Amino acid sequence: MKKAAILIAVLSLFGTITNLIPLSATIVLYIFIVLPFLPIDLNKIPLVPFYTGTLFTYFLLWTLIYDPLSLVDYNFYRRDGNVFISFMPLLGLSLLRLNFNFSKLLKRFVYFASTINFLLMFYYHFLGMSLFHSTPMANHFLFIAHNAAGGFMAILVALNLGLVITNHRRKLLILFLVINILGLVSTDSRGSILGVLLSALIFFLPRLKVLPGMIKRQMVPLFILFILISHTVFLSFSYRAWTEIGKPIAFGDFRENYGESVESLNQQIGGRAWTVYLRGFIRWPQALDNFFSSPLVGTGFGSFNDRPYRLVGIKNVFQINRADNIFHNSSHAHHTFLHVMSETGLLGLLLIVILLKKLYKTIILLPTNIRYPLVLAFWTLVNMSFTEHRLFTPSNALPFTIIVGLAIANNRYSRQMRSREISRSDIM
Repeated sequence: MKKAAILIAVLSLFGTITNLIPLSATIVLYIFIVLPFLPIDLNKIPLVPFYTGTLFTYFLLWTLIYDPLSLVDYNFYRRDGNVFISFMPLLGLSLLRLNFNFSKLLKRFVYFASTINFLLMFYYHFLGMSLFHSTPMANHFLFIAHNAAGGFMAILVALNLGLVITNHRRKLLILFLVINILGLVSTDSRGSILGVLLSALIFFLPRLKVLPGMIKRQMVPLFILFILISHTVFLSFSYRAWTEIGKPIAFGDFRENYGESVESLNQQIGGRAWTVYLRGFIRWPQALDNFFSSPLVGTGFGSFNDRPYRLVGIKNVFQINRADNIFHNSSHAHHTFLHVMSETGLLGLLLIVILLKKLYKTIILLPTNIRYPLVLAFWTLVNMSFTEHRLFTPSNALPFTIIVGLAIANNRYSRQMRSREISRSDIM
């Protein structure tokens, strides 16, 4: 069983280079089948799978209340319920003890993905289009959307950078890092680029000698405080503006309210600037408004894109969206944490924050050559989630969660072997 788990996890990890075929989800199917038969000691469940399971239980209960038929709908797991796909490796792999060379696997994955990406970049720059897409000015690599490609490339850059830092033989790794950075830029995914830059700042600033020791030690809390303050300031302005213009929840509302077409507004604001406006002044305030309607548990898991809303219950206490139609599409809040607050309230946000905290604490206890790449990838994924719904998106999250799940499983095996050696030495 353990050899099969390693083989399937590696196959899935290498399959994350594309979402054109769902090869990366193979590990999810394996875990779903095998998990009920694992010999689990309920008194010794590691914290990461425990809190992942707690999060899954809450989301599952909400789904049963909101729309139980979603659980047998394939599109649910591709869209509204993709967290069950993205986080499954944290639940299943972290419960195992697997014996293999993790450092070698991580390097081989970076070498493999970087080589494939280099060939795809050559194709893109030579012909002026991606292999399967003709979108100008955005390289899709082997992904459907350029943000999916950007998110994957961002995780790859973070892992690559961590390996450069921790390896003495780094010439090839540096070459691949340059290639991957250029590839990330070529996706024109601004949130992905920002995620990597912020991750690098969080990682390198505490290592600057010019900074006082207290600031170095408190870098993570200070960053979180900065995010909270900046979001509060911006949302207090954008939510008020959104309310004053009639709480538009779709592009068509502008035509109804102002007699202007979306195309006209798009031309006035500017193509890429329009997407920023959509996030900051429509989707984020909309998610916040849903949260205000039902702050403790939200309006229903999967409910954000089920419009027009029909909220039933006591306003500002508990309301559930009883929309006439249930949609499983790519419409979301463009912000993972606001999206979670909208659909599952403070309780959902708390469970996500606790899981991320336990995951981070688990990562920083790993050996240095493993810890550095995973810390950089962790913050990259988190930072990208402030401008897009990246944390639950398989193309962005699965490379990270599979690698972390394997790292935890390998570390659990190593600790078990050390414990047995100590026990033998005590007996002798």
